[in-house]
Amino acid sequence: MKNKISLVIVLFVLIASTMACRLGSATDGDESAPAREPTATTAPGGPCYNILYPFDEGRQWVYQKVGVEQDATPDPLTSRFGISVVDVTESGATLNMVDLGTGTTTQTSVECQDGAITNFPSMTVGSLFGNYLAGDIQAVYISGVFAPRAEDMEASDWTLGWEGEYQASGTVTYTGEGESTSITLEDSPIHLTWQIAGQESVTVPAGTFAQAYKVTRTAQVQASITFEGMTGAGTITVESVHWYEPYTGLLKTEIRSAMLTVFGISFPIEASGAVELVEVH
Repeated sequence: MKNKISLVIVLFVLIASTMACRLGSATDGDESAPAREPTATTAPGGPCYNILYPFDEGRQWVYQKVGVEQDATPDPLTSRFGISVVDVTESGATLNMVDLGTGTTTQTSVECQDGAITNFPSMTVGSLFGNYLAGDIQAVYISGVFAPRAEDMEASDWTLGWEGEYQASGTVTYTGEGESTSITLEDSPIHLTWQIAGQESVTVPAGTFAQAYKVTRTAQVQASITFEGMTGAGTITVESVHWYEPYTGLLKTEIRSAMLTVFGISFPIEASGAVELVEVH
């Protein structure tokens, strides 16, 4: 096996935003604008109106997928996807995701409890396996929290860490540099670890957010890896960074590194890909 495996991971991140077209501390290029202080009292309420992913019926957002080292401007149509909240109940929300390039609409569900998002399987799988992997993966929620409540964030003075557990099944295949690698999941555990890592200014097409909260995430997936006729137990580890504006939602997410460990040897994966907020309605 080569020392470096090339793999571009495209993020299909399902995210949400705040009241229609109101971007909180966003400005058009002015990074000196003061950020709105996060507080639980600013939320209109509801089981799915989470401080990081504020799902509220009728909300719509547009995001674009870009390459981290990409110089060219992303195509305004084929690189973008839209998210809308169709329905919110006492225990969850229904979301529609539209690929603006093909017009394809897919529907996904989210489970919520008292302002926390517990189960968000489509986002979990989509952020690990993108369009450059052929196959189908289904994830089942086991335990933990995908996005904590505002009260928990504030009680930790915005230094909170949290975890989530899923099980995934299915097979994906990566073909690159003339080599084919098969990744098989059979009730395989997915472990997510999140940690707030301070604040910093972030500029996306939707504007500049002077004091966005930076959150790091480590995802570990146990899988069976088949390469050149050899099969062994392996682990995929993906490190990513996410920036949020409270009650606006995810502003940007970016993969920083990825590693495949199989046959007792770790191989770096060339991983790139990001998603940025374009607009909200």
